[in-house]
Amino acid sequence: METVDLEEVRHLARLSALKFGEAELKEFIPQFNNILKMVGQIADAEAKGELEYPDAVDVSQLREDKVGVSMPQKLALINAPKQRKGQYNVPKVVD
Repeated sequence: METVDLEEVRHLARLSALKFGEAELKEFIPQFNNILKMVGQIADAEAKGELEYPDAVDVSQLREDKVGVSMPQKLALINAPKQRKGQYNVPKVVD
């Protein structure tokens, strides 16, 4: 089972654009490790029988795509905290 350390918690906070004090970051370590432990238990569980998806939609039942009226760009961007050149401007999250 993998565990997280303080540096990984700092990295996750930075990627999430969240700011925490050193004490708060240290509190997260056991919480993250408990989550990883639970996920590990789920991954180790054996599934018995076939998995059924009764709500799955048959592809032949899908409607045909049709070109229609789109939302105006200004309206789509009205609540964007940052925008640039008519597009959403979001922080880079990939190193």
